[in-house]
Amino acid sequence: MTNDHPAAAVGKPVGWGLVGGSGFAAGGAIPAVLAAGNARLCSILSRDPGRATRSARRASGFALARRLGGRRLESRLRYGRVGRRLALARWLGHLGGPPPRAFDRLDAVLRDPDVEAVWVLSPPDLHPEHAIAALEAGRHVLCEKPMATTSADARRMADAAARSGRLLAVGYHMRQHPTARALRRAVEVGEFGAIESLAARLRFRHPDPSDWHRSKARSGGWAVCEAGTHLIDLALWFLGDAVESVQADLSSEHWGFETDDHAVLSIRFEGGCVARLEVEAGQMPPSLSFELVGTDRRASCPDILLGPAGSITVSAPDDPGETTPVPAVDLHRLQVEQFGLAIRGDPDAVFVPAIEAIRNLEVIERARGW
Repeated sequence: MTNDHPAAAVGKPVGWGLVGGSGFAAGGAIPAVLAAGNARLCSILSRDPGRATRSARRASGFALARRLGGRRLESRLRYGRVGRRLALARWLGHLGGPPPRAFDRLDAVLRDPDVEAVWVLSPPDLHPEHAIAALEAGRHVLCEKPMATTSADARRMADAAARSGRLLAVGYHMRQHPTARALRRAVEVGEFGAIESLAARLRFRHPDPSDWHRSKARSGGWAVCEAGTHLIDLALWFLGDAVESVQADLSSEHWGFETDDHAVLSIRFEGGCVARLEVEAGQMPPSLSFELVGTDRRASCPDILLGPAGSITVSAPDDPGETTPVPAVDLHRLQVEQFGLAIRGDPDAVFVPAIEAIRNLEVIERARGW
């Protein structure tokens, strides 16, 4: 299964501003922008600008280590003795050039003339406010999933993008995986026959989630929305047909928060196919299983859609099939690069438009019942 991503263009990199400087921003977004071949990290909005600058320095150090010595040197730097590796990472970060500017006000980030694209990494209830402000300031926006907590707010964001003439994409990074894209092409050309079912199960453990994870109003739901939105996206992307019905069982027995930590969804599509999705927020180790069943073929790929190395097995009713190894993929880096290509006008760039994220939220609303 081949890679269909256009390569990151050589030329003027896209200047990025991040709305959020801790959590996923520090561990995922900052390293992704620094690693992308067509991106430059310019500004970060954070409640603690000093902490955001230190995170950027460390991430810049890891990125420089990879460029100088490959993944082995980067790994030694990341996982060596804590005090020594953090000091060395910050030192390497200084060699990588000046850090991004850090601010505690959104308008300061949006006034930065070097910022062309804004990655909204704030809690979901703040996505509309931050994304609309960025779009009205003439910036392209990559918004983390879920796009908002309600489909109505998501439509307001899409309307703002249409008025501004800027791009609005949503961070469903699993679609960037070359193996997932090749699998979907095989489905589209009929290699699997008629698709009968899709099953996906995401398991992880988050013993002390941020306050907003615990609030329905702020998160839109935890397992069903904040995490389950990824599985819903895969189902909508692979199956395509209009949704006929949604059944869901949500519970919060593990952590006892207001939000659900276990969600089981059954989505029936008009073509007759059924997607069965499950998210557990109290399990270790983290894992993601994915299975697609057609009348002619079946595919199973455990864990690889999260990015680590693994394998995919494709079989037929009368054939045990073949298992193919899949290398590790930096999905967030690919997402940044592809959105940068879209900004530069590449018609083949891969990103998830707002209209598809709105459809995702409509399924979530039917599942949670509010």
